[in-house]
Amino acid sequence: MATLDLFTVTNKYSGFEFKSTDTVILIDIYRASSTIVTAFGNGVKEIIPCVEIEQVLNIKNKNSEILAACERNGEKIIGADLDNSPISFNNHSMKDKIIALSTTNCTKAIDIAKDSMEILFAAFLNIDAVCNYITRNFNKINRCIILCAGNNDKESEEDNLFATELIFNLKNKIDLNLDERSISLLSLRDDIDKTLHKLINSTHAKRLISIDKRKDIDFSLIFNKFDCVPIYANRSIKIK
Repeated sequence: MATLDLFTVTNKYSGFEFKSTDTVILIDIYRASSTIVTAFGNGVKEIIPCVEIEQVLNIKNKNSEILAACERNGEKIIGADLDNSPISFNNHSMKDKIIALSTTNCTKAIDIAKDSMEILFAAFLNIDAVCNYITRNFNKINRCIILCAGNNDKESEEDNLFATELIFNLKNKIDLNLDERSISLLSLRDDIDKTLHKLINSTHAKRLISIDKRKDIDFSLIFNKFDCVPIYANRSIKIK
């Protein structure tokens, strides 16, 4: 029986060689991947990811109907319409909007993997939808890379724990050939209640709580609120 090669890449991903045939699953639980999933769950038409804030503001200046969403270190940038909070995107006024987005970690990760065949955005909010997408397209995927965005060039506990849960769920659906990193994460998997407790108490979570972002954390830990898989291809994010 055919198996799917699956790699898990952490904040040291800059040395990893992405291929044009790769399917990448990008994780940034606090908060960007959760925010992107929430945006499309509420009807956003397209997201244009930008590494630099200036790129977002230039896009906004050229087309005032495009919303600018920018944050650095958890805080909204002056001049932006939105921050990087899933709560901000969780309303139906987002329907059919186009968003230009720049975040501290996620958009840099997108840029590193941009030459892959496709980048999927995963969160607890759509974990089943992502697993189903991989399962349905199993025979078309050359190899799968779980890319954890991390936090300011450091590993992020919440991304690693979500990656573990994602690997566990995929392994129950299809045959996987796991790299050493994935095997190591899977070997340390706890039951989900313990995992969620760790996530609430992670270093990144504590920092976000200190700047009054506790609601974002609680929202990001909801399972399967949205049945959508945002996909980056041809320089923008859409759903198929």
